[in-house]
Amino acid sequence: MTAIAPAQADVAGLTQAQQGVVTSWSCCGQDLFQSTTTMEVQDCNFNPYGCVYGRQGPMWRFDMSEVPEGSQIHAAELTFTVGGYCTADEVDVNLKAISGTLSSGMVSGIVNSPDQSLTMSVNWSANTAISAAAVQSALEMGSLVVYMHLDDDVCLMGTDANLEIDSTPPPPVCTGDFNGDDMVGATDLLVLLAVWGDCDGCDQDISGDGMVGADDLLALLSAWGQCD
Repeated sequence: MTAIAPAQADVAGLTQAQQGVVTSWSCCGQDLFQSTTTMEVQDCNFNPYGCVYGRQGPMWRFDMSEVPEGSQIHAAELTFTVGGYCTADEVDVNLKAISGTLSSGMVSGIVNSPDQSLTMSVNWSANTAISAAAVQSALEMGSLVVYMHLDDDVCLMGTDANLEIDSTPPPPVCTGDFNGDDMVGATDLLVLLAVWGDCDGCDQDISGDGMVGADDLLALLSAWGQCD
């Protein structure tokens, strides 16, 4: 049998699947998500006459489907770039694993019950390591949401976010080992023969042509013996 090379760690930047802002223009009102390319963050500012600015914070959803299913996350780094005037020395960041696309109905959970919260110092750019466990959870759920917010400053303009992860893809599956005993043998042959014929999407369709036939039998026999 042909030896399988060990999986190599892969560092990749993930695509922003959604971006927008969480807004609450009445300061204490309900937070709502709206898609936009104008990414600004500000906190409420009160004076003796009431609220001057509404609360606003950028939110990004990173698509985890680009990472092979079953990968092991070793490390992750979040980077922000600031393209404008900034009165804040620090920003607070929430991370949350979700399934599906971002909507206003998800905002409360992201704001109030994040998987990880952290504080980052801000200059013209900022980067920090984030929890590998939070990213691993996002891999299982489908997406990781990043939410930036302020507690006591007015504004931070022109913000963008990037997420890089260091992961190892899952080991290749041993072709023909249908019962998972780390070898290809008589039991696997019987399993293949039991579904002979049309079998679209089944594991025994090794060739992927929508049926179990001679090509699949030959592939199984060529892998006969102990898996490497």
